[in-house]
Amino acid sequence: MITVTPAFKTAVKSVSKEIRAYITDGVDLINESNDLQTIKLKAETTILKTVMRYGEASYLGTHAYLDKTINIAFGVVLADLSIEYINYGSFIVTSQMDDKANNTTKIKFFDKMYKSLIKYDLDPIYERTFPCTLLQLLQAICTRLSWTLATTTFPNHATSVTSDAFTGVVTTYRELLDYIAEASGSIIYFDINDQLTLKQIAKTGNVESFTKSILESLELEGKYGNVEKIVLSRMPQEDNIAQISA
Repeated sequence: MITVTPAFKTAVKSVSKEIRAYITDGVDLINESNDLQTIKLKAETTILKTVMRYGEASYLGTHAYLDKTINIAFGVVLADLSIEYINYGSFIVTSQMDDKANNTTKIKFFDKMYKSLIKYDLDPIYERTFPCTLLQLLQAICTRLSWTLATTTFPNHATSVTSDAFTGVVTTYRELLDYIAEASGSIIYFDINDQLTLKQIAKTGNVESFTKSILESLELEGKYGNVEKIVLSRMPQEDNIAQISA
């Protein structure tokens, strides 16, 4: 969860709000007052899947961020003219395009979920023995990818995984994480502290009110649910287990 002050909420709802941002690799920092020209951050997913945040930025000068880990922050100018930032955590810069004519550089970056796109190669003997629980399997993945797991209690975390049903079936670690998201009824993502988090849909939560004067556009879709049946399927074996609500 991202926590901000009431002053931040008031400022960001203002029609005349002033947005600030910066990029840093821990040594070289750029922001809107010097070389940073544009920056955007996006995240798209569906329920019971993993999330990988993606961003682009363009800047002036010769800042070398390619293949480095950078931190991204967005902020807003408060009523007292101070700036309150939200640090969105670390991202891996995967590509860089230089425009020599205009002395600008454009970079693309992804959060730590990017590391899960490598080939699944968890050793079923030395890195994770079976049977194991769903939590132990997730912990083994985090150890393999040098991640910190923030959530150790989630639906079905103690469910037994009786054998290695993944080698030769899944291609990447992210594909396996998607299976874990489905089995745990969760969305799996990295929080702003760079820790892997499992989040379930809740009936209640923090609610903010927005009026027409604040929203520039709004798209509504039909209400999802109720979910009455879930089928867990292992392919290509076609082992299907249906869970139907009473």
